[in-house]
Amino acid sequence: MMLKDLITALEAADPNQTVRHGFANPHSYRGYYMDLAFEPAANVTVAAMLADARSALGATYQGYKGGDFTMDAYTDCWLSLEGEASGDSLGSLLLQLMLADPGTPREPQPAVVDGGQWATIRGLVDWLDEANGRTDEEITLRILKLAEETGEVGQAWIGVRGQNPRKGVTHTREDVADELCDVIVTAAVALASMLGDPAARLNAKLAKIAARSGVNV
Repeated sequence: MMLKDLITALEAADPNQTVRHGFANPHSYRGYYMDLAFEPAANVTVAAMLADARSALGATYQGYKGGDFTMDAYTDCWLSLEGEASGDSLGSLLLQLMLADPGTPREPQPAVVDGGQWATIRGLVDWLDEANGRTDEEITLRILKLAEETGEVGQAWIGVRGQNPRKGVTHTREDVADELCDVIVTAAVALASMLGDPAARLNAKLAKIAARSGVNV
């Protein structure tokens, strides 16, 4: 099955359905580096699988032994653990079997960032758009802003620990918390600059991480 067909098939399915034996983690398939593979995953929603499939469209992954491989609509899809050279072709029959085998339903999860907070995020995006536009170059700068904010978290924590003998203790844990909030806001602004529904993407990602980690929420 080509990536475009996989996306179309998942779009036609119930996004809230939980699949007992689904997939996650798109990557370059070791068997054929130019092909796309997903790792098997238990009790994942159709929405999470669709989000992973869409994220792979146009994405570039590094092959197992090097080289960059960009996936497009016509890329063939496989089901295989990352780094494994063998796998199963992810065809229409296998996908039908996945969707016909419901997993354990999960209760709807609360938003990590609530509606009011996303409204503020969108306001910040609009403010930046008005000043700078929203070209790929501008989005790149919004993403790179994360590196700056992350550095400030590290600087604040060094200040808490008094790591610099010349300066001593210069920050509090509250300062570190504030810097971490800046990282979250900056990441949310970058995400909202790229996607029309950042909340759904964030929640789907969190659900996938929780399922992979065995966290019951």
